[in-house]
Amino acid sequence: MARLPYITRREDLPPEHRGAWDAISAKRGHVARPFQVLLHSPPLATRVASIGEYARFITGALDGVTRELAILATTRYWRAQYPFTHHVHLARLAGVREEAIQAIKKGVAPRGLTPVEALPVRFAQSLLRRRQVSDALWQEALQRLGTQGVIDLTVTIGYYTLLSLWMLAVQVELEPDMATELPQR
Repeated sequence: MARLPYITRREDLPPEHRGAWDAISAKRGHVARPFQVLLHSPPLATRVASIGEYARFITGALDGVTRELAILATTRYWRAQYPFTHHVHLARLAGVREEAIQAIKKGVAPRGLTPVEALPVRFAQSLLRRRQVSDALWQEALQRLGTQGVIDLTVTIGYYTLLSLWMLAVQVELEPDMATELPQR
């Protein structure tokens, strides 16, 4: 059970905050559990969702495979079951190879990844584990992704770090019909 109740209906919000529900559901088609608890702070929920909308739906600098690999590497690092499990499905839809998903899931990546697949994973791992990216890795990312791509990759990692920590703190659980993808410790 989440530490805050899920706000599952627009009508459960005061009228002056229902625009937050509308803004979140507009692009996604629904309000997912992480935002159902974040809606206890509607202005914050709207702003967080706006960054997520950019990271997931607006940026054209990252292809779907690169974006999903970065998201999986980030959520795996934080051991955040909810976003990892949901993004395994989205990664498959984006065309991420099953071998790459399994390597990240098992914690062995970048082993088992192609050089193209490894780049966003190595970038995320370096930023999260070492709190920095080496000049060589930065240049490699810049060459492959361009300036906007490196910006978007970094923002995506930061956004999913924010979401992962939020979901871990409030204990957002998977929907009952979802099987966990991330091994328990």
